[in-house]
Amino acid sequence: KHLDEIIATGPTLCHTLLHFAAGNCETGNGDRLHDEAVIRFAAAAPNLVHVDLSGAPSLSDASLAALLEHCRELQYLCIVGNDNEDGCIKGPALDILRERPELGQKLDTICLVNQDTLQEEFKTALEKLSSARKNLAIQFGSFGMGRSANAWLGGILSYLTLAFDLQCLDR
Repeated sequence: KHLDEIIATGPTLCHTLLHFAAGNCETGNGDRLHDEAVIRFAAAAPNLVHVDLSGAPSLSDASLAALLEHCRELQYLCIVGNDNEDGCIKGPALDILRERPELGQKLDTICLVNQDTLQEEFKTALEKLSSARKNLAIQFGSFGMGRSANAWLGGILSYLTLAFDLQCLDR
């Protein structure tokens, strides 16, 4: 509902939006974010540079792909599930980003925390994307009880400290 209200203001406002953040992975108040609204929002706000959608376990590869397709100025993109429920990013949008060099040209960080990191398709897509996009930092992991965080950069997997928790979510 809220994204549609922003879209309804029209291009005069939407085209000037550079930063957008919604939700919170600790309170879970991003659970009302859904693909359909994010897809419409991405098309309406093409000049976004920084997007942080936290606590949004319903968002899938469809949202990620739409943001990459429509928002060509993106430098930072964060889609986070929540502590109790993994998100729905599985990997196809990461494959699209890898296969289409015209997408995400300005993207320097993508943060996909609290996704299903045990799923082989997701892990493979992360690794392949990192090998193809050497300067793209890809942060992932879980901020639930286990609180583990990892990052791919230049095809190399690193294990991060808990300071990453605050950095990713407060960026």
